[in-house]
Amino acid sequence: MNVDSNNLIEALRAHLKASPFWMQKLARHGNGSLGLHLAIFREPYLTFLMEGRKTVETRFAKRYCPPFGRVGSGDVLLLKQSGGPIMGVCTVEQVWFYEIDASSLKLIKEKFGRAICPVDNSFWSERKNSVCATLMLVDNVTPVSNIVIQKRDRRGWVIIQDANQRELL
Repeated sequence: MNVDSNNLIEALRAHLKASPFWMQKLARHGNGSLGLHLAIFREPYLTFLMEGRKTVETRFAKRYCPPFGRVGSGDVLLLKQSGGPIMGVCTVEQVWFYEIDASSLKLIKEKFGRAICPVDNSFWSERKNSVCATLMLVDNVTPVSNIVIQKRDRRGWVIIQDANQRELL
């Protein structure tokens, strides 16, 4: 099912109608209290998240940009395969924002390394030049199928709806 951002919530409701949790969560969309984000994933990280092996999603960046300061507890993430469809949906339970230097990167690795599921040690060396990082504890990971949203840019994160117009930190 091809959808645009206007029909996205209706498509999600159709796919998740058997889940009271998701029906209640998506009901918040109309009143502006639901933060809704499109997160783009490369493999194997999408599979790790869908299988429950990865419980902390990270976004490291070389400049301050979403999701840094723009995602919060209770927000919903749409899990989109890079170049493919939306494969799942989940909730953000807790968020940590870091400015990156050697000590903060070491702390992240020690505290969250296992939950992040890095494929190899290059994961950490590739992030040492980052300026900031957003870490999100995710839960309620639920697969969806056949939801295709057109996205033509290279952003790895798109804010669809900002909960209560949350201000940047």
